[in-house]
Amino acid sequence: MGLPAHLDKDQLAEAALGILYLTLHGTETSPRVWKGLDWDLLALLHERGWITDPRSKAKSVMLTPEEYARASDFLDSYFARPLIAPSENIDILAQRVLDRRGEFDRALGDPHDAASAALGALWEAVLAYTKALGDADVIHRALAAEFSGFREYLETTVRDVPGEFLSRAERMECLLFRRHDPHFDGDEPPDL
Repeated sequence: MGLPAHLDKDQLAEAALGILYLTLHGTETSPRVWKGLDWDLLALLHERGWITDPRSKAKSVMLTPEEYARASDFLDSYFARPLIAPSENIDILAQRVLDRRGEFDRALGDPHDAASAALGALWEAVLAYTKALGDADVIHRALAAEFSGFREYLETTVRDVPGEFLSRAERMECLLFRRHDPHFDGDEPPDL
């Protein structure tokens, strides 16, 4: 049958080696994996020198020492999930919002482009945080303190603040405190 031509053979070989790693047995100096995969795929791995020749009566093939380490790396790069719990993830996102808010405040004295870029980064951080919160009824206390009155803060402390900054600040407050965006980027929702 052969491998389908539309597949990326490099990615396929790396993923296959990562999957083979799941069947690892033997020792670190003589690692072996079961060869229960497509024969053409095993032949591809052999052509690359990643495994011994699969055409034998043995039910497993040898990994070279280099591929022993590489197989684990491939497995992690393609299939690993973050090791942080969802609540820790929210804490990290909240800290990212606070960090971006500090960067934005520092950029306010810089040229408009720098402040605009910092505001964009803050906006993206707020969107990621509110998305991760889902339907939760509370936000982090530090965020509440930093964003309560954010628009008014800009109006009173920044000279000639652009209207787009005020609009974005209002949108951030609404997303954080009321879980809705007061500005629509398209058609209005059907229930309005």
